[in-house]
This record gives sequence, structure tokens and C-alpha cells, in this order.
Amino acid sequence: GLETQINVETPTCSVDLLPTFCALAGIDKPTWAEGVPLPEMGGEYDPKRVFFAFDAKNNPTTGGFKKYSIALYRNFMKLTYYHQNDEPTFELYDIQKDPAEKNNLANIETPELAELKQIMFDKLKEIGAER
Repeated sequence: GLETQINVETPTCSVDLLPTFCALAGIDKPTWAEGVPLPEMGGEYDPKRVFFAFDAKNNPTTGGFKKYSIALYRNFMKLTYYHQNDEPTFELYDIQKDPAEKNNLANIETPELAELKQIMFDKLKEIGAER
């Protein structure tokens, strides 16, 4: 086991916990498990890794996703898309430099923002959400 505390300062996701526990125990993760071991605990930081958080609890059980919010995380950048009303909005934050999310960078079109939006729109298409 670990004898000293290790702080992981890179973006991670809850699906990384099981693979981390397996790596620490010296066993393979189950084939059905998603995620990767945390950095410093059997894994390595991948700045190109993308993961999502999706909230759509205000939708009927049938008919697809009409009202939702989705957040995309990649390399300390967090892009959130709010599709709750007639005017969907974006927020973009550098969570390393701005952990309180006070400086919305989505108002300035950059190649990085365009790339993150495309990744997000591809995911929305994959899950059948309205845009």
C-alpha cells in the first residue's frame, strides 16, 4: 500500500478510481471497466484525454434529450454547454488558472475553442441530443 500521501493535481474522473485501485493491488482492471489509473498511482497524465459530465434530469423518459447541460474536460480546460432554453450558451474556463470559474473564455473564438466545441458536438450527436 501507499505509505505517504499523494496529491493528484491533474484532471481526473470518477471512472478512474477502479482502475487505480486495481493498479495499486497489482491486478488487471475488469474488461468492462472504463478509466485509467491515476497519475502517480500506476497511470500517466494524458493532456489529450477528454471526458464528459452530462446532466439531463429534466427530460421526459422518451423523446430524446431536449434540455441538458454537458461539460467537456481536456487538459485543464472545461467547456460547458447549457441547452436549457431558446438560446444555448457556452462557458469555457482554464480550471488550472481560474479554479473559481470567474473568467469565461467562451466569448473569444479561438482554434482551441472551436476544436473543443466540435468534440462536444460529436459526442452530442453520438448520444442523440438536440443541439
